[in-house]
Formats: sequence, structure tokens, C-alpha cells
Amino acid sequence: MEEPSFYPYLSGRSNLRLVAKLDGTGAGAAEIEDALRRVDLDSRADDRVSGYSTGMRQRLGLAAALLRRPRLLLLDEPTSGLDPAGTRAVATLVRDLAAGGVAVLLSSHQIGELEKVCDSYTMLRRGRVVWGGTGAELEAQAPRSAYALFTSHDDHALDLATQVQGIRVQRAARGGLVVAARRESMDELVAALGDARVLIRRLELVVSPLESMFFALTADHEGTALDELEPQQLADIILAGA
Repeated sequence: MEEPSFYPYLSGRSNLRLVAKLDGTGAGAAEIEDALRRVDLDSRADDRVSGYSTGMRQRLGLAAALLRRPRLLLLDEPTSGLDPAGTRAVATLVRDLAAGGVAVLLSSHQIGELEKVCDSYTMLRRGRVVWGGTGAELEAQAPRSAYALFTSHDDHALDLATQVQGIRVQRAARGGLVVAARRESMDELVAALGDARVLIRRLELVVSPLESMFFALTADHEGTALDELEPQQLADIILAGA
């Protein structure tokens, strides 16, 4: 479901009634109302779909899918066009469906949203599967993540970071530091900064394990391994494509 189509001159509720009738799902008024509530469209259910935003039409498409009581739900870019509140609502709905036994296959380029809801991942490059596994396997196999680090004494923080095994660090173009590290190495650095009384003013994950794995497996960077890129290059490339 990327761009669901409905009759624009009918209301959201009327469209769902028509879907239920044409599909022969047997969905009644109570199920239609429940579907509208679950996608947070109950207050706009009597409005014509022609007046819906792209995000609202996305959510109406989800409601239509729910009427079919699916055991397997395929979603293509389900958060496209949604505002942050709508995106959170879809993520909550997907988690609820999965907890209820529905298998959800979700295709998306919004990597940050995938990490909030997915238990396992499959990555494609040029139409072929290049990696698949659970979230734990991804965490173990992914190249180093990249962090933006701002401290009360960046010079001292830079010196400390160079002493931690498995960390690569350099100054960021816009201030602060960019650190490439796995989680356990980053934990060691944070502890060292605390021991040295260097205050962390901001620590932000800018390239997650999922992003770094996706980039490593799908991007062309002249044969350079991801771990060979400088931290700033890694962060800049990912953020430029975000």
C-alpha cells in the first residue's frame, strides 16, 4: 500500500462500507468503526475523501486492509506523507497487529521508522537479497555506527577517544566530534569522559546499525569498505541521502 485509491466523492466511512461489500468480508458497522478508530480517522469518517490529506488516505487504506482480518499484511511505504503523529500511530498499530499474531511485511526507505517496529530485516540491492536476519544479528554484524558528540572540552574528549579500542574519531565540520564506534566501545568512551570530568552536552546517534548495514550493502563507494571511511564521511554520506 503506497497510494491507496478511494472514491473521492464518498466519505471515508462510506468507502469502507463499499470495500466490505465488494470484498465479501462480512465486516459490519462495528468492525468499520473499530478500523476507523484504530487509524485515528473516526472524527473525520463522514468527510469526503477528496478533502483528505495524503496521510489520511494512507490511514484509510490501512483501515480497509484491517477489514479483511489479515493474517499477512503487506505494507509499502505506509508512513509516506504522514506527519510525526500519524507515523507514531502507524507504528503503534503495526506493533499491535504483530502482537496479535498478524505477520506484517513492511517495505520502506524510512530506516528510522523501521527500527521502531521491525523484528527482522531483509535488504535488497538491484532486486536481489543481499542480507537477512534478526535485529540481534544485525546489531552483531553491522559496521560501526556514527555518533555526533559535543562536550565541555572537545580537545580532551578527542584525546580520550583515541585511547579506546575500536573507536575512530575526528572533529566535525560544524563543531564537536564525529565518532564511529560499536555500542560497547561507545559505552567505554562515555565512562572515560565521566571519569575525566568532561561533560557530555549532546550525544546523538546519526548513523544507526541498520543504516550502516544498509549503506555497506547497497551503496557504491568505489570499493571502499564502510569501516575504512572516515567517521565524518560516513555521517555526511548517510545524512546527505536522508
